[in-house]
Amino acid sequence: KIIPYIGFTYVLLSQYRLFTTVISYHKKMWIVSTAGILMAFLNLGLNLVFVPIYGYKAAAITTVISMSAYSFWIFFWSQKLDRINLYYRRMFAILFIYSSSIFLIQYFIMNKNITLIYFSFKVIIYSTVTILFYYLIIKVYKRG
Repeated sequence: KIIPYIGFTYVLLSQYRLFTTVISYHKKMWIVSTAGILMAFLNLGLNLVFVPIYGYKAAAITTVISMSAYSFWIFFWSQKLDRINLYYRRMFAILFIYSSSIFLIQYFIMNKNITLIYFSFKVIIYSTVTILFYYLIIKVYKRG
């Protein structure tokens, strides 16, 4: 049940390495170190809060959250140092497809007792949050 979440951390891992090269080129490795420290504290804090309540699955999800924050930190600073024009829509499409597949596996295939209403409700919530997050990111990068 946690394999899709752990797999997603590897997707994030492959994404941030390009941006780490930009930071390294500018000799600003303190940014990468700071990101690692922040990720560790965030992961530890989230694990202390959620693992006692939800168990091992929460550990996988908090790792994804921490790795997302780490990747965003690296991406943000590399774009401040050297602006790289990226295909944000393509990146979002890939992220959306992967996230959707995790969602479908987790809530549709692995859960045999799911109803159509419950599934539809989850799809609507997931899609709304994903779209809002996408437009928030695009709005932030258009400003700066």
